[in-house]
Amino acid sequence: MNRLNQWRWIALVIISGSTLLQWFAHSCGLLLTHDSYNYLSAAKSFREHGQLLAITGDPYIYWPPLFPVLLSLFREPLKVMMWTHLILFVAIGSIMAIIAERLIQHKIVRGICMISLMCGVHLIMNSVFLWSELLFIFLALILSYYLPKSKELSSAFVTSLILGFLLCIQRNAGIYIVSGAALWIAIEGSLSWQQNIKKALFFFIITTSGFWLWNLSITFLFSSPFQLQKGDFFYYIGYNLKGMMWTLLKTYLPLKESWTVLMVVILIGLFFFLKKNFKEDLMLRAMSCIILGYLLGIILLFRIEAEEELDRFVSVILPFSGLIFFSAIDKMLIDKSNRIKMITSFALTLWLIYPLGRTAKNVIQWHETSCSVSTVSVNQ
Repeated sequence: MNRLNQWRWIALVIISGSTLLQWFAHSCGLLLTHDSYNYLSAAKSFREHGQLLAITGDPYIYWPPLFPVLLSLFREPLKVMMWTHLILFVAIGSIMAIIAERLIQHKIVRGICMISLMCGVHLIMNSVFLWSELLFIFLALILSYYLPKSKELSSAFVTSLILGFLLCIQRNAGIYIVSGAALWIAIEGSLSWQQNIKKALFFFIITTSGFWLWNLSITFLFSSPFQLQKGDFFYYIGYNLKGMMWTLLKTYLPLKESWTVLMVVILIGLFFFLKKNFKEDLMLRAMSCIILGYLLGIILLFRIEAEEELDRFVSVILPFSGLIFFSAIDKMLIDKSNRIKMITSFALTLWLIYPLGRTAKNVIQWHETSCSVSTVSVNQ
């Protein structure tokens, strides 16, 4: 069996096992939160009356339209979405397996990377609740795969345009993702710097056109309290930065919030390591730009209202950050002795106890909630 086929079997086992775990977590039905009820309400009103209405009967204004429009295609969207989440979960795993095989040379590191991402609490969380994040993550991963190819292939650039457009009408945070992608186009293009900037601006305008049309429409047609021009931009940088950094750190290490500064140090060190070691890797640089665009958007713009929302915000970029993080570990092992490789592999295997233990605790809770009468919001 050659190495590629061997990795495909390993990836298949990891994806299959994590999918069973995901199914068990919501085996009695997807969990619902305030967002979920609004998605369902908008879907029902759109299917019956051609209008997007929230649970209050008011216009559906706080979320973009793609997700409820998709839900409106089905008379029993909850049942359909249980299976759709399974399909999306497997698709996300397959994409990550392809990218991991491309970026990570050592099979053990690659396998641990896949286990930590597929069995991690965040991806399963997005699969258990009727939220729009899972489709959003799927679109973002596909974009990160096609974006480097767009440097040479016009068809890949067109595909990237479509994916970026869908991201922006799936979640408002899509504008952060495509901003990162536009940055990559501007600095990585094969044309002159003027032409690269023009191409990046074209990409940004086309991909965000749906975002602007939707948000300007709800602002001026429905007198929405959610108005872009009245946003408290740049007022909560310290608050948002601390929350996001701590949540990222908590994903990898069981430390308290006071260790947030450690996450900043790690990120700075990872940045310089990437700059030094990945000069020729277009995909890693594209993924880094996407993470940068997303984090800057979340941190610099609107205030993160509730701490329990932090895990949802962070979950979007964890597939990217995880792949980059384990790629960095893989690079550090090149030309190292077998003893160092074995010690590193053993340490990473021990480390898996923490994220898997966290997942097990939440999966049991979600399963019990799924099979109870009521559904509640996520508790991490």
